[in-house]
Amino acid sequence: MKIRKQNQTAHPLQFMLVSSSDHITPLTGATPTAVISKNGGAFAAPAAAISEIGNGWYQLAGNATDCNSLGPLIVHATASGADPTDEEFQVAAYDPDDSAALGLSAIPPQAHQVGTVAASPSPTTSAFTLSGLAGNVANRACYFKSGSANAGEWNEITGGTATNPTFYRAWSSAPAAGDQLVVLGLVK
Repeated sequence: MKIRKQNQTAHPLQFMLVSSSDHITPLTGATPTAVISKNGGAFAAPAAAISEIGNGWYQLAGNATDCNSLGPLIVHATASGADPTDEEFQVAAYDPDDSAALGLSAIPPQAHQVGTVAASPSPTTSAFTLSGLAGNVANRACYFKSGSANAGEWNEITGGTATNPTFYRAWSSAPAAGDQLVVLGLVK
């Protein structure tokens, strides 16, 4: 899922249209219409304008009004000659592009813990065992430090324990034993 900072204007909401004749070929030169649903609300017209990027890709320009509600943001787009398409984004209070502190001024840089991925059981993209963390890890932003295959990738711990957390989404690849996961907001 694509994360967008609440009230941001820097990143567009992108979607792809494919031809309804073969359901594969990217559709170019279309005039799409889109509606959005913010955090489970009714679908409504977005404030942003739609433009074509190319190769079947289109975008709603970054718009603070469209990204003003925390939670899921669904874009539903249609166009003549295209299959309808849906893209889901997550609107978050933190800034996934801020590598220093996620744009969170209330959390000092030292307010984090680092967990180390254990070799056993074998880590997967959605489950692995950590050592070195203590406390309630739920609802915490986290990222892998440099040296990991997932270096710099952000995620959210949604539950579980400090030893076996559960994540909002799967990581792009399984971490290796010894990789370090930084969990923000945990003070020892």
